[in-house]
Amino acid sequence: NTRVLTLPDTGNLTLGKTGILQVIQTVKTDTFSFAASATGNTSGGVSGAAISASITPSSTSNKVLIRGVLSVSASNNNRIGIVIYAGGTEISGSTGDAAGSRSRVATGGQLISSSATAQQLMIGHEFLHSPSSTSSVTYSYRLVNLDSTASRTLYLNRGAGDSDVAHHFRSTSIITLEEVAA
Repeated sequence: NTRVLTLPDTGNLTLGKTGILQVIQTVKTDTFSFAASATGNTSGGVSGAAISASITPSSTSNKVLIRGVLSVSASNNNRIGIVIYAGGTEISGSTGDAAGSRSRVATGGQLISSSATAQQLMIGHEFLHSPSSTSSVTYSYRLVNLDSTASRTLYLNRGAGDSDVAHHFRSTSIITLEEVAA
C-alpha cells in the first residue's frame, strides 16, 4: 500500500487502551427476601445486597458501567425501589433529586394487584460510576420498601406466593459490570 496518512502534530494525541477493558457478570438464580419496615428509603426499609458483583479497575481514571435487571416482588400490593451501592455506601448521584418526603431511588415500580401473589416485576437500571480506585469494588443492588405506612417482605426471583405449582415461578436477576477506559 502506497498511501501516506499525515496527522496534525497537536501534541495531545494519545494512543492506548480504549473501550471496554473487562466484563464481570453475576447471574443470581436463587431467591432473596427481606422484611422491610415502612420507612421508605432509610436504613429500616433498605435491604442488604440483593445481588452483587466485584470488579478491580486497572486504572484510577477508568469508569465502571453498572447494569442490572432485577426480578422483584413484595407481600401485598407494593411499590418497590432499588438503590445501588459501591462497597457499603450508596453511590452519590445515582438516585433522583430530593423533593419533600419523596423517597430517593435509582428506579422503581409498583406491583398491580395484591391478590396476584405469583407476579414479579422486572426492573432495569444502569449507571456509569467513577470509583477512582484500582482496588476491588463490590457493587450491589438493594431493594427498598416504598410503602410509607406498612411493613412488607421484598423478594428477588420469586413472587410473594411460593406454592409448588406451575404459575408460581422462579426467575433470574443479573448484574453486569464493565470497565470503561478513560
